[in-house]
Amino acid sequence: MKENKEGQSRGFGEKIRRKRISIPRFLIQTVSFFLIFGGLFGIAATHLILPIIAPFGNPYTTVGGAWAFLEITVTAGLFPALAIAFIVLSSLLVGRLFCAWVCPLGFIYEVESFFGRKMNVSKYTNKALYKLSLVLAGLFLFIGVSIGYREAIGKSIRETFGKMAREPSSIIDPLSTVFSMLFWLFYLEKYPRELADLATLPAVFWFRVAFLIISFILSFYVTRGYCRYLCPLGGVMGVASQYGFLTVYRDPRKCEKGCRECEEVCPMGIKLRDYEGRVEDPLCILCGRCIEACPEGAFSLDFH
Repeated sequence: MKENKEGQSRGFGEKIRRKRISIPRFLIQTVSFFLIFGGLFGIAATHLILPIIAPFGNPYTTVGGAWAFLEITVTAGLFPALAIAFIVLSSLLVGRLFCAWVCPLGFIYEVESFFGRKMNVSKYTNKALYKLSLVLAGLFLFIGVSIGYREAIGKSIRETFGKMAREPSSIIDPLSTVFSMLFWLFYLEKYPRELADLATLPAVFWFRVAFLIISFILSFYVTRGYCRYLCPLGGVMGVASQYGFLTVYRDPRKCEKGCRECEEVCPMGIKLRDYEGRVEDPLCILCGRCIEACPEGAFSLDFH
């Protein structure tokens, strides 16, 4: 009986400890989501730029996303020194912390994951697919630079790219699709009123809608699938975050053999037991789930 009571006591204590990060993080995510779209509640827009995905095309957003800011600067024919400095410095200081604690898109996908079916992805596949986000970042930067260069020499090609000319990556940005493209479509009442009108919508519209659906299907089976493999900002920040000051630290001396609770709860599919000391993984978003889950207290979030 004594042993059973001790086990029950320890289990209750662990449940309390496991809530120390998830509850405040969820509250911060929720508050951040409503503040970012605070225009709906009468909150005035600011000039604040954050390392998150946030569309510029919606009148109700109160902040701007760093990647969108970078693209807008580049496509205008200007060198994005401020945007680059902001993304790099924030990544070096706090890694991808904003991905887990503030980004509205990440928040949406995490809520979806509660109802999803988790699919195990091997570490090799996970790391290989992460590189896709870097390829996409490079592709959209190339397009942006091309548009900006032509703009600077007076031979604009903006009409070729249409509404993508300011933010090329908006074509694969689910938030931009919902809160900018679809928002204005319904706000201006330009939506199809009859079945035959669907054929009048441009191909880029259907591509964005299809990509939106695919991103949600992906994240239904792979937690934060878009954040892992398709987010250009997340990919770029992941490179710099490996050298960041704030990091998850694993003490292998405390790690119990055979226990993989940390890896089971990691929303980014990181094989955490492969690391000794600093978890220098470009996918780590500093959510703290591994810290909560570890029964031996082998993980910590520290400045190193």
